Amino acid sequence: MKFVVLLLFIAMLIIPVSASDPEISTWYNDRTNNGTLDLTVNVSETVKFNVTANQSIDTWNWTDDGVEQIHNYDNFSISWNSTGVKTLSVNATNNTNTSNTIIWNITVKKGDEDEETKDKNATILSWSSQVVDYIYVNDTLNETITYSLTTNESMTEYNWTVDGVAVTGADTDNTYNYTHIWDNQSTGFHTVVFTGNNAGSRVEFRWYVNVYEEGSYSSGCIFDIIDKSLENHATEIKIRIFKCNMNKHNLGVDYFAQKVNRLHDEIAKRQMTREALREDLKTGEITQKEYVAALKQAQNDAKDNSKSAKNNPKSGKANAKQLKNK
Repeated sequence: MKFVVLLLFIAMLIIPVSASDPEISTWYNDRTNNGTLDLTVNVSETVKFNVTANQSIDTWNWTDDGVEQIHNYDNFSISWNSTGVKTLSVNATNNTNTSNTIIWNITVKKGDEDEETKDKNATILSWSSQVVDYIYVNDTLNETITYSLTTNESMTEYNWTVDGVAVTGADTDNTYNYTHIWDNQSTGFHTVVFTGNNAGSRVEFRWYVNVYEEGSYSSGCIFDIIDKSLENHATEIKIRIFKCNMNKHNLGVDYFAQKVNRLHDEIAKRQMTREALREDLKTGEITQKEYVAALKQAQNDAKDNSKSAKNNPKSGKANAKQLKNK
């Protein structure tokens, strides 16, 4: 019996007992500071990856997109000089046993791609009515105004608001419009706003409206400041649009220049007229009724100029085409 026990003991010494495979139990990167296996980095950005095994390791095996890296450590720092999806993997061995494999999927992008993917302002080609408007109403007189905006691309979503309250507009191709009826219940200062966006662009435009009836016109307030600053700004935008059309078509430049200069003169004259009217009203040289009538005429002149401004590019191009064909 003792002999049998001795043989069993010798057999245990001779036959090796299989050890368990090593296991990579934790992994980490200093870009996201966690154990995620999918991450995004910038071109040339260095990221450190490290792992931990549950056993002593003889060899660490790192590969970058399947290419073996000679780096026998439990951490690996790397950067990429081109964009795309990269794969980094690692496993470990001790004696003749191999661990599980950890695989990271790394999306490499340009450093400024976040800025590039932000919405950009869409180009506004035209708009109506005028940005700053004075509208006269009374018990029997209402004013119907259509606010319209044309952009160089379609908006997948758009909204109209009047004084922050959503209203319903319509669209035709890249032109968006909303019609509002101003009456004697609407006296005061109002803001009409259009906002739109699509996958890569956005746009916002505002109109400022002063609705008044005889005896209720307000002057010397914030609206007058808006009038002077925003109307001048809108004028500059119109001039830039004219010049852009001139450069784009390269036709009838003299004709265009003449029209632009005339528009400048008309705008300056209209601004001087409004200021003079206000001064006359303040000093009592004209009555409220006379002031309203004169202001209404100035408003109509402004609308005529706006209509003329829209037709200038077409007229100039047609005129140049006729000269060219002679």
